[in-house]
Amino acid sequence: MAAPWFTGDNHYFPGLHIVSPQLRMMADPWTGWLLLRSLETLKLRMTSQMKNTRYVANFLVEHPKVERIYYLGLLTETDPQYAVYRRQCVAPGAMISFDIVGGEAQAFRFLNVLELIWRSASATPSRWPNTRQR
Repeated sequence: MAAPWFTGDNHYFPGLHIVSPQLRMMADPWTGWLLLRSLETLKLRMTSQMKNTRYVANFLVEHPKVERIYYLGLLTETDPQYAVYRRQCVAPGAMISFDIVGGEAQAFRFLNVLELIWRSASATPSRWPNTRQR
């Protein structure tokens, strides 16, 4: 809904400037302060997440029940995606995924007993309990 402001075309949304504060399209001072406060420690938090993900990846490499790991920090120069990674990234980040030996049944069995790691439907700070209907 903010597109008309970015493009300068209010033809389709002539009253947007009136309703936008009610739709919370503008941050209030408190939200701005919270964002500024969180940005002060962003680099520290991202670096910590990246280091912790590396520890998890190294653990999973040695685990006999893990079939394959998808983590940028484990790419080698022979991997076809390595050149893209080096060109586009300065670090591997904190996203990791892996396949479990035994397929889908074993994967859901694993997910149902997780306690320390939360799975997420997206890369948001929100956390959803790791539950699955049985």
